[in-house]
Amino acid sequence: MLVALAGRFSYRGSVDGLLARFGAISALAGIQYWSVTEGGWRTLITHATALDGPDATRPRADFTLAR
Repeated sequence: MLVALAGRFSYRGSVDGLLARFGAISALAGIQYWSVTEGGWRTLITHATALDGPDATRPRADFTLAR
């Protein structure tokens, strides 16, 4: 199976700032979407954390440029 994804977005900050936003995994918690079938906003991501490896019981701090 092959999956491809393409997109474009505007960002006026620095490259370092963009990388920091990508690394801020915990900031994804609370993201909402509009549910057409339920006619309202629903939470898509209730909990988000970076992991220290494949074991979900080993959370770590968000990724930074230094780590």
